[in-house]
This record gives sequence, C-alpha cells and structure tokens, in this order.
Amino acid sequence: MKRKKQNKTKFLNGNYALLPTLFVLCVVPLIMRLYIYYTGLSVFPWRSDNSKEVDIFLYYKSIALIVSAVIMIFILVFSIYKDSKKRGLNENLTKLKQAKWIIPVAVFGFLALLSTLFSKYRSFGFSGFLEQFESIWVILAYCIVAIYTFYFTRTKEDINTLRKGLFIFLTIICAIGFSQLMGHDFWETGLGKSIFVPHEYDHLKDSLEFEMSGSGNHQVYLTLLNPNYVGVFAALILPICIMCCIGGDSLSKKIAWGLMSAALFLCTLGSGSKAFLLALAVVASIGVLLFVIRNIKVLPIITAIISTFVILASAYGTYINIDIFDYVKNALTPKENSYVVEDFVIEPNKVTLKYAGKEISFNASYNSFGGVFLFATDESGTNINNTIDDNGIIRFEDERFKDIYCKTYGQTNNLPFVIEINAAGHTYRFSYIDSGYTYVNNIFKPDTIVHAESAVFTKYDRLFSGRGYIWSRSIPLLKGSIILGSGADTFGVVFPHNDYIARTNAGYQNLFTTKPHCMYLQSAIQYGIPALICYLTFVIMYILQTFKLCWKTSFKDSHSCFALGIMLGIIGYCIMGISNDSCVAVTPVAWTILGIGYALNHIIKKEKTQS
Repeated sequence: MKRKKQNKTKFLNGNYALLPTLFVLCVVPLIMRLYIYYTGLSVFPWRSDNSKEVDIFLYYKSIALIVSAVIMIFILVFSIYKDSKKRGLNENLTKLKQAKWIIPVAVFGFLALLSTLFSKYRSFGFSGFLEQFESIWVILAYCIVAIYTFYFTRTKEDINTLRKGLFIFLTIICAIGFSQLMGHDFWETGLGKSIFVPHEYDHLKDSLEFEMSGSGNHQVYLTLLNPNYVGVFAALILPICIMCCIGGDSLSKKIAWGLMSAALFLCTLGSGSKAFLLALAVVASIGVLLFVIRNIKVLPIITAIISTFVILASAYGTYINIDIFDYVKNALTPKENSYVVEDFVIEPNKVTLKYAGKEISFNASYNSFGGVFLFATDESGTNINNTIDDNGIIRFEDERFKDIYCKTYGQTNNLPFVIEINAAGHTYRFSYIDSGYTYVNNIFKPDTIVHAESAVFTKYDRLFSGRGYIWSRSIPLLKGSIILGSGADTFGVVFPHNDYIARTNAGYQNLFTTKPHCMYLQSAIQYGIPALICYLTFVIMYILQTFKLCWKTSFKDSHSCFALGIMLGIIGYCIMGISNDSCVAVTPVAWTILGIGYALNHIIKKEKTQS
C-alpha cells in the first residue's frame, strides 16, 4: 500500500494541481455521449421545422471543459491568494507577471464576451450552436486552461508528467483509430455503443450508424466528429511525438514514441486529410532546418524518420489505390466555375431561368380539371412545346432546353401549387403566394433568393474541396466585425443560407453550413477583427519566443526537443486553421499545449539564467 502511494506521488510529482490540465489534455477529447436537443433554428426559413438533432461528439466535451475551467478558476484564485500572502519575492507570482502573452489572451476573451453580450443572436452564444457547441463559456475556458496550465507547470518533472499523460491518451486514441482504419470501427460495436449511449436511449442503438464507418478511404475520425479534425489534431500532436522520439533519453522511450508517431501518421492517412500532408511538409522543413543547423549529428535520424513516413504514405496509397501526391494536387488546383444555371429572376407573374446564355420563363395555373398546367416561353415570348410522360415529367421539345425537365404538384405544405424545375442536376421549386411567385427551398419553406456578396474566391467555388464557395461568402461578413463580432457560435446564423442559386451550383443545396472552414475567419466574424489580432499575437509571441530559445540550443536533451516539438505542432495547427475551423473536439488540446509550451520555455530560460 505504501509503495502504491509513493508511485502515485512520483507520477504527479506531488503537484496535484496538474490533474485538471491532464483531464483537459487527455480525457476531454475522448468523451462521447449521446445527446438529443432542440436547435432553436425552426424560426428561420432555411432550416427545417423539425428542430430536434442528435449529438455524440461535442456537447459533453464542451460541458466537461467548462466544468474543468470553473475548477481551475477556484484553484488558481486560491493559489494566487495564498502565494500573495507569503513574505518576500514569490517566484510563482513573478512568473505570472512576466507572462506578457496573458494580456492578448485576456483581451481576446473580453472581446469575445462583449461580442456575445451585444449579439442579436446571443442565445446561441450562451448555449451553443448546432454541430458546434463552442459557446462563449467554451471560449473563455480556452483562455483559462492556457493560463492555468502555464501557472501550475513549474518543473521538468511536471513536464514529464504531462508527457506521460499525453502518451497514454495517444495509445487509447490510436487504438480506436486502427479499429476504424481496418474497417471494424470500435464505436459500431455493442461495447462501443454501450459507452456513449445512455440507458434511456438503448432502443436507438441498432439504428445508430456513423457515416464515416466503412466509407472507404476517409473512415478514421477517432473521437473527433469528423476526419478533417483528425488532420488538425495530428498536425498539432505528430511533431511533438516525433521530437519525443528524437529527444528520448532512453532507447525504450525512443522506440515507444517512434511507434506512436507511425501509428498516428497511419491513422491520419486514413482520415483522408489533404491539408495535413501540406502542413506536415511545411513543419518538417522548418524542423529539419533548425535541427541540422544546430545539431548536424541527428541528420541520419531525421532522414530515417522522413523515409519511414514516405514509405508508409506510399504503401497506404497503394493499398487504397490512390496516388497521394495527385490526391493533394487535385485539391489545390484552382478550377474556375462553369455553371449553366446562371440565375432565376422571380417576377409577380412568372419565373425566368437564365440557362447557358438563354432564357426560359415559367408560369402555371390550375386547369378546368383541377390539375396544374405549366406554360413555358423563351426570351422572345414564344411558347415552348412540351410533352408529359406517365410520371408527370414535363420535357421541352426545343433543342435549347432539352436538358431541362419539370414537374408540377397541387397543394403541398400549405402552398397552392409547386413548380419543380430540374436543371444541371439540381432541383429548384417555386410557388405562387399572395400576389406573386416565390422560391421554395429544399425543405419546402418559401423564402427570398438573395445574391450574397462575395469576395476573393468568387470564381473558385470548388477550391480546397469546396471551401472556395464558403470563404467567398464569409469574407464580406468581416465588414460587420470591425470592432465586435456577431457573437460566439453564431456563424451558422449570419452566413447567407438564402444565397440559393450560388449555394446550389456549389453543391451545398442539401448541406447546412455551420462553420467557415477557416479558424481565422471564424474568429474574426464571431468575435471581431481585434479579437483575431489578439489571438494571433498570443500564438506568434509563443512561436517567436520558442524559436529564439531553440536557436540557442543543440537539442541534446529531451526538454529542448519537446519545446521544438510543441512549436512545430503549433505551427502545424495554425496552418491547418486556414482550411479548418476551431472545434471543441481539438481546440482545448491546442490551448493546453500552448500553456505547456509557455511553461516549458520559462523553465528552460530559468535554468539558463541560473547556470
């Protein structure tokens, strides 16, 4: 019994204040629990009246993070109060006062809070939004986690404790990843479902399926909701694993971290994240440059690691019959938009489709038999003859419009009638309400078509796997975020979902955009441009501080290697942020790692000063 107690103390180094940090770093990302909730979006015309949704990955992660942050606040305040009562110069308080990066973090949190308080949609900011759950409480929790971790990570033994915790966490999550990679997703098993499905929802177990499971080449999602977040997570953590391998102070540690690096890399290949491969290439270049300049002796080790990853990537590409390099290249090659459906012009007495440089107008009315009769004319007003098959499909005899077909419906969803127009593989619906025609969206709600303002990527909707369209419609929203933003978790409300023509052309007709797929756009739009500047200041200060330290070291010990690994991981995370948004599944880990990074830099600088 005595030995067990001693081992426990040795593991935590007596610093039990690290437990909340370990919980956020190692436990929160693993949390999965079924949660059924009402979205509160049924009041909007672009969202279904059925406002009940299911979440498994995010809600309880956010709750666990918020509770952890509250506990951290109490411990932090008590510790600072206790330290302030001590006589003489207090090292912990001095450390806190010297941490200038806390200023931009505090301002970031304050601006995010103000943006939410003054938001038109503040209810989402305080409770969380569909498929996001990144409320203002979560944002403030990020700030608290970074500061708390920095304050209580005080020695190299503390760093070792956190590193051990990270290794255990990665062992678990990579085991889950391999089950998904092999096509036997653990979360699809009876045991897996029993973990995240509460007893009151046992009747749902058989009907629960993850769309990524068994989906082919993009099936690894770990516990992070989406394969894209696996790429973000790996860009942050893989450089740390590699540097722990290189800097391991024993052969067993080098082997363990080396195997962990290979396992995480394979899992990430299984996620199909293209951006990860790009981020890894950039980070590897920076790491190799720094390492070779400061310690040329490690060049053979670095060469071996890079060769191993290239072999693994090539072997995996061969296994799934994909050329990895072409796979990434195709996503990066800009292809200009080419759409035959140019616009719909809605007038009181007709709907006009602008199609491949031509125009066709539609009008409908009830005939004497109670059916809906459709009229069609070209731009000159000439009637266009049509045929109707047994299924009610209307096709036009005019060669110019042979690829367009229509169908009409009588009274539907409280609409007097509906004209359904199919063009270029997409469906558009219209009805006559009150004194004129109106658009009817894919959930059969009448709405007004807008032509949303676009910028920069207007002609490249398909760029970066369809992100070009979302970015081009998100950038103009920055004009409303010069000082304060729209509020936490409100992007899904302020995004122009009623930009129906462009949205449909881009392939988003049946998809609901809840995020901008860019962490920087997300921060600027929701919290304001000044808040984004504060966040970037916080991150850049860390990178510059660490780069300065790394430039003066030869990387002959595990902690200097760990510091470099964290810096490279943060750079990788920032690169991934260009094409991925902040998410409560991964972002808490990033802020914790930043807190550890700042603490480790302080420890290293302190040792150098004393020596």
